[in-house]
Amino acid sequence: AAALFGVDGLGIDVVLDSVDWANKHSIGKFCFSDGRALGWVPEDSFDAVISFAALLHLLVEEQCQVVVELIGKLKPGGKAWFGWNAPGYMRHTDGGKSDQVSRHWMWPR
Repeated sequence: AAALFGVDGLGIDVVLDSVDWANKHSIGKFCFSDGRALGWVPEDSFDAVISFAALLHLLVEEQCQVVVELIGKLKPGGKAWFGWNAPGYMRHTDGGKSDQVSRHWMWPR
């Protein structure tokens, strides 16, 4: 983020190997932490929050809690983006019987 946009970033990941790789090969600070528990990050800390391909790994109940917590980390007027490469589309299976791509947001309709 610093090289491209002139901003400081903080990356958080639950996979230690990913954090180690990012700290070695990227500009910025990357922390090993469970993104479901961000009490250690002060409120009103960030101008922007980006959650890339993280929420889809959580239970629906956890998704809402994490989004609310991340929004609380924004400074007043801050922006948030939650998504991944194909916003609105997630691949799922029904026990191996089929493999379909369906429209699916964070909360079932």
